[in-house]
Amino acid sequence: MQLRINRTLQFLAILLIGWPAAAQAGIPNGTIVFNLSGPNQIFDFGSWSECDSEDFAGFLIELCLNVDMVPDGKGKYTGTASLVFSGAISGTLMGPASASAKGSADGGSGKLKFAAEGSLSGFEANFEAKIKVRCSGPITPGGFLTSLCKVKVTLVGEGSASAVARYDVQLGGGAWTITLNVTPLDEKKFAGTGSDSLGFDYLVSGKFNAKTGMSSLKATGDKDTASKGAKFQLKNLTDTGIAEAKFKIQGYKGTTPVATD
Repeated sequence: MQLRINRTLQFLAILLIGWPAAAQAGIPNGTIVFNLSGPNQIFDFGSWSECDSEDFAGFLIELCLNVDMVPDGKGKYTGTASLVFSGAISGTLMGPASASAKGSADGGSGKLKFAAEGSLSGFEANFEAKIKVRCSGPITPGGFLTSLCKVKVTLVGEGSASAVARYDVQLGGGAWTITLNVTPLDEKKFAGTGSDSLGFDYLVSGKFNAKTGMSSLKATGDKDTASKGAKFQLKNLTDTGIAEAKFKIQGYKGTTPVATD
């Protein structure tokens, strides 16, 4: 009888000693990488160029729009844009630009505006000119943009004319990667930092549930930087790297199952 009691006590001792170690092993620790593609792609509205020819007051003019902007975590863009005129009127006008984009698995949309002043030439004369450009259009799930741009051109002392130019562009971007580096703080909590291939940085916090063996995680874009507004969350994260992800980054949002490589 005493032998059975001793063996039982030894067995219980092994369980009590071994349980915390098993629970601790389930907490995320180290580098976790997720690759997102397909319906979870994110496209860059801030860098593209395209040309279109339009009739201005009876004169055919080619308008080449060049966009050079950078986004923040919320999908707001700032930078510059230029409109290059050729044909009956020629010259380049460049100015500060702003834009916004949003999207999901079903596609998205983008808006752009900018204004500029400078010199244009035509009809054997030079003119002081002003332009205002407003663009908007849908973005397909594959990142193809159809943007209609209302262009108003004013030649100082001569009058103004408007036209609508159409720009069809395959946007850059697409599949993206997020990398999370975390360290346990205790048996239930972990924290760390992260970054993604879009250029945003994150602060990471998470909780581990010893009963289910799963974790939840939140990565938020660093405050006071262009990353602010970007969010990436994981639910039911297993120790094999399978989870349910929810993101809102650069104007795009989605919910999808993910798994580490």
